[in-house]
Amino acid sequence: MPRVPTYDSFQATPNTLPQARLTMPEMPDVAGQQAQQMGRAMMAGGQGLGQVALDMQQQANQVREDDAFNQLSEAAQRLKFDKDAGFTNAKGINALQRDSGKPLADEYVGSLREQMSKIADGLGNDAQRQGFMRRAGHLMVSFHGDAMAHEANEFKSYALSVREGTISNRMNEIGLNYNNPQAIDEAVTSIQASVYEQGRLLGKSAEWQEAQARKLTSNAHKVALLSALEQNDPAYADAYLKKYSGQMDADDILTVRGHVTKAMDAKVGFTAASEVLGRMQPRIQVGEAERAFNIAVGTESNGRQFGADGKPLTSPKGAIGI
Repeated sequence: MPRVPTYDSFQATPNTLPQARLTMPEMPDVAGQQAQQMGRAMMAGGQGLGQVALDMQQQANQVREDDAFNQLSEAAQRLKFDKDAGFTNAKGINALQRDSGKPLADEYVGSLREQMSKIADGLGNDAQRQGFMRRAGHLMVSFHGDAMAHEANEFKSYALSVREGTISNRMNEIGLNYNNPQAIDEAVTSIQASVYEQGRLLGKSAEWQEAQARKLTSNAHKVALLSALEQNDPAYADAYLKKYSGQMDADDILTVRGHVTKAMDAKVGFTAASEVLGRMQPRIQVGEAERAFNIAVGTESNGRQFGADGKPLTSPKGAIGI
């Protein structure tokens, strides 16, 4: 009969399962987290308070800086425009020759710098002073430029007035020294130099300077010629015109030539009349006896010989006629 297979060697093999570790659930550290959050909050709050304090300090510095700059600006305006002390009211020689012995710009910048130092000393901290001094520096540069510009303009005006005075004085000298060629030549040279300096100060072209110099030179010669005519010296005036006509304008030459010709004609006529009268004087001159008779006639009868009826007049003494 068939045998049923058998298995006599019994062995047991352990059944392995995946290793597993059991852990307790982690509990959150609430206290620590709260402490950290509180620390961060306090830090943030501290930073916020610090920023607020810093902002307030910066605002305070800015206000003090602005106030200081306003004070300096007001001082600059006074030094510039005040009717008594402002440099814009210093005119002519007063702007160029200062009692301080300094140039106008240096004098006024020094005054403003003193004001700046006083204002800076009154500020509360270095931050305020630094900001103020930075802005004050720009103001000082502008102020100095304005003072120098005013000084230059006043020098120009003063120089022009001096040149005008020179020209006027030389014209007078020519009129007084019309018969002194050396004095006239020196005066004309001075006039021409003054005209060229005027042109330079005014920024005029070389053509303008040349034309103006010729015009005033011609006018100077005209003054000399008219002075000669006023002194009844037409012959000298005629010779003068011939000598200097090359330096004169056509209009002045024509004007003076007319006066010279008229004066010379009048003098020639007067001389001729004098000669005629001189030759006729012995014939028309009244003798001493005739002059005495004429005086007697005028005294006794007022020169009357006859009455209204045509008959000789008879005086109360019985004198008949003259």
